[in-house]
Amino acid sequence: MFFIPNIGSRDWSISLKNYTNIIKKLMSFLARIELNSSQMSDFSVLHSEMSSKGFTNTITGSDGNEYYLPKATYYFSSSSEKSTVLKKCQEAVAKTGKRAEIIVADCNSCTWSGLNIVK
Repeated sequence: MFFIPNIGSRDWSISLKNYTNIIKKLMSFLARIELNSSQMSDFSVLHSEMSSKGFTNTITGSDGNEYYLPKATYYFSSSSEKSTVLKKCQEAVAKTGKRAEIIVADCNSCTWSGLNIVK
């Protein structure tokens, strides 16, 4: 059990389980998908499917600006496990009818260079 001293009449203690649940809610993921033998129309389908599952192709910087991620890279914020996020990506890829290479990483903090600002 973690304990923060009682301030006023509030009990600020939380269990390890609740602390873990709070942290899980803050998870962010980056997914990179490489469609094999694809055409531009395949990426349009992929982007639409990824968007419908809650993924974006942008990320917000500490400066408050929103930036485009590199092509076929997506940001997702969820309390889900990486395996669940991967499954969502696989479902989106399936709609294209193509095979793909997919990687999903949790990333609650990242830095970048050269990304274009969304206008």
